[in-house]
Amino acid sequence: MQMLQQQQASGSAMLQQQMDSANASLRTQHQATMNMLDQKRQSERANFYNQQAAKAVNHENEMLYIKNQHLEYDAPTGRVYAVPNY
Repeated sequence: MQMLQQQQASGSAMLQQQMDSANASLRTQHQATMNMLDQKRQSERANFYNQQAAKAVNHENEMLYIKNQHLEYDAPTGRVYAVPNY
């Protein structure tokens, strides 16, 4: 009986070790996947903001064209002004 209990304890310990190893591997894979998804999300967010900025610039240029204006830079003040086209 004692021998069977020792075998059972040994088998249980081996199974526990295998399960712990498998769980550690799954945690590592999960963390790698989450890191990849975070990087993808950050990249997509940056692309979205870049697209929105480009749309804003295009819209501003269209409005200047419609108003028959252009931008001029005043170096001493560092300001940009919309002035009529000549």
